[in-house]
Amino acid sequence: MLDKNDKFMLRQIIMQHFVEANNKGLSDNLNSIRELQKSQSCSDEITIEMYFENDRIKFAKWDGSSCAISSASTDILADQLENKTYQEGLEILTNFHNLIKNEKYDEEQLGELIAFINVAQQGNRIPCALLGANGFKNMIVKKMEENNETTKTN
Repeated sequence: MLDKNDKFMLRQIIMQHFVEANNKGLSDNLNSIRELQKSQSCSDEITIEMYFENDRIKFAKWDGSSCAISSASTDILADQLENKTYQEGLEILTNFHNLIKNEKYDEEQLGELIAFINVAQQGNRIPCALLGANGFKNMIVKKMEENNETTKTN
């Protein structure tokens, strides 16, 4: 488990995913779903993409221009959502939302997302951290509704 008190390590995680994002760049998959996410509080603007197959999130990607917090959180979430069921994906996103809103969260499930533990203390950064997360959540919920599945989120 990562040390949430090691501020240097937490910054390194964020900068790693900002500078060398694993999931930045959209695919050529014609069956994927894309959604534009624009921040209402700054100039962050990203397109998120998800591809669903056999009731799973096969991959999540993103592209655009955004700050380190927005870019890194979206990139880490894309890593964690890959090959998850819809419900597992929603649980990851809800847990991350709880962390950002300083509510009860499962630290073990967060993995590298623990790097954003201090965002709750910086109100102006909350929308940055949740930009990609909110979009991913909306896309999963829409897909579940298309399949007539119910969602179990807080």
